[in-house]
Amino acid sequence: MNNELAAVEREVASVTSVAEGMVIRNTNDAIVAVDFLRNVNAAKKKVEEFFAPQLGSAYATWQTILAQKKQYISPLEAAEKLVKGKKTEFDLEQLRIVECEWQRAEEKARLEEEKLAVKIQKKIDRTDDEEKLAILQERLETISVPRDMVESPVKVNATQKSFDVTVIDIMDLMEAVVKGEVNVDPDLLFEVKIKVLKDYLKLSGKTSIPGCSVKKTLIQRIR
Repeated sequence: MNNELAAVEREVASVTSVAEGMVIRNTNDAIVAVDFLRNVNAAKKKVEEFFAPQLGSAYATWQTILAQKKQYISPLEAAEKLVKGKKTEFDLEQLRIVECEWQRAEEKARLEEEKLAVKIQKKIDRTDDEEKLAILQERLETISVPRDMVESPVKVNATQKSFDVTVIDIMDLMEAVVKGEVNVDPDLLFEVKIKVLKDYLKLSGKTSIPGCSVKKTLIQRIR
């Protein structure tokens, strides 16, 4: 095994050395380069064949251990997901209750503020005293009734706000990002698949894409 590996190492080193010193200035040099690339493919095949048995054995062992782990971890993850779902439903209901209570408290305070405003306005309408008018006007502009304290009937602990998001129209989302209505980094939000853009150029016959740098190149296929 060590002798086989040593032979592979020597061939890799030789190929690397030749590649670094190769210069292509004319057609003959290009022909030599093609032959060299065929030798590189042959060397790559030898490396693949040398490591294939070891990789196959290691992969099979990894798959077996992974399957055993999954056998034990899957029921635990399912139980965790089930209970977390139930607790989420409960917590959301508690938050809904708090929200309703807060809205009732807000509406109650708002009505009381309106009543006070009416009373103060009547006093304003009945007086000509400038000093009293100034005081009443200030009271009118600064009316504020304390809101009742609202607490959840059950404390919601160890939770973190989150959202379930499903994209139903990618174009609407992209337009919102472009207009700044959704203020997120496009590079973080969208994963650009370069192959799709390459296929577009090939099929459309175009040589440019807005927002992209396009440089013509060639794929060297040596057989």
